[in-house]
Amino acid sequence: ENAKLRSQVMELQVTLATGVLTELSRLREENDELRSKGAAVAENIVGKGWKGPAALLQAPYDLFVVFSIKAAEIMAYYGFSYIYVSYVS
Repeated sequence: ENAKLRSQVMELQVTLATGVLTELSRLREENDELRSKGAAVAENIVGKGWKGPAALLQAPYDLFVVFSIKAAEIMAYYGFSYIYVSYVS
C-alpha cells in the first residue's frame, strides 16, 4: 500500500509540475505579447513627434494627474513665496 501511495504522489507531483510549467509558459507568452504591444504604442506616440506639454495629451491618465498635481504644488509654492516676501517682510 505504501508503494501505491508513493506512485500516486509521484503522479500528482508530475501533473502539478506540468500544469505549473504550462501556466508559466502561457504567462510568459502573454507578457511578451503585452510588451510588444506597449512598444508599438510607444513607437506610435514617439513617431507622432509630440513635444513638451502636448505630449501629456497622449500619456496615460494617471501620469497626467500626477503632473497636474505637481504643477499645482509648484504654483502654490511660488505664489506663497511671492506673497510672503512682498507682504510679510
